[in-house]
Amino acid sequence: MNNQGRNKTAFLRNYTLKIEVGVKSEFGLRGSMLRVIAANVPIYFESRDGGSSFYLEAGEEIVFADNVFFELDVYHTSGVEQTIIIAVGENAKIGSVKLSGNVAITNLTLDNGRIQVAPIAYAASFASNTSLVAATAEVVVLPAANVNGLLIWNAQFVSHNVTNLSRTALIAKSSAPVSTVDGDSIISPQNVYLGGVFGVSGNLVTPVKIAAGKGLYFYTGAVNETFGSRSLLYTLL
Repeated sequence: MNNQGRNKTAFLRNYTLKIEVGVKSEFGLRGSMLRVIAANVPIYFESRDGGSSFYLEAGEEIVFADNVFFELDVYHTSGVEQTIIIAVGENAKIGSVKLSGNVAITNLTLDNGRIQVAPIAYAASFASNTSLVAATAEVVVLPAANVNGLLIWNAQFVSHNVTNLSRTALIAKSSAPVSTVDGDSIISPQNVYLGGVFGVSGNLVTPVKIAAGKGLYFYTGAVNETFGSRSLLYTLL
């Protein structure tokens, strides 16, 4: 079989950089993809040849047309020293991007004309199939553990009760919520199932960044779950 012209697998190599205040750190990029894995602030990149400049936040990436070598200046505008993790990939295909000044780039690439989403690099996971007790918050992340903010990459739940409609939500709040609308509603019920079994389900439609100092909780309303399940992928920044 002739594999000429087929896309090659993209490999990522992680680098941890400590960037001081007001200092541009030198970084040599060799590859076709640059991704910011972890950072608390926007990270700025400038090529030393003056050909491009852009910024990325945690979870975002830029994809170049071909494998390239850039001498980049990397810096931030925060007033404190920052430690970041970036990844460089090889053999990635070009995305639908345009560099014009300081532009944040999404993580979309093209594969033979089809839009592909680059895989996420999550750091932690949560999963439970224990039935939730009414009016009792289930802790995913405590506020004290969220020092620099967190990214939720993927989250979903299903919640069932045999006698009454359950109401379940994923909530971000600086303390345990006391209702399904007490705090930031990250996921509210999107589908309702009736007839014999009363149930709801919900799904995160796009990654969400949660501010520092807020915890994550699953919470159900006035009735105990008969059965349910919840899962979540996230990264503490």
